[in-house]
Amino acid sequence: MRFIEDPNSTSHVKDISNQNSVIYMGWYNVENPGWATDTTANRKGEAKWKILRISISAGEYTYEWADGNENFDNVWDDRAALDYSFKN
Repeated sequence: MRFIEDPNSTSHVKDISNQNSVIYMGWYNVENPGWATDTTANRKGEAKWKILRISISAGEYTYEWADGNENFDNVWDDRAALDYSFKN
């Protein structure tokens, strides 16, 4: 699924994928608000994402950021192999 928080601004694109009991949420840093939202799929290999991993175990949720921060410097396609920790 893809969502635009505010299509009339330079807001970030969120892309959500759910794999088993892990949810990944990613925000892409939109540099040009004029590009079409369907091009997000072509940008998943760029290191311009901040990624949140939500792990669910026994009804408990754990929220961790790729690299332990909210920087737009991760690749969405690599999300499963990234190091995650609580926000520094």
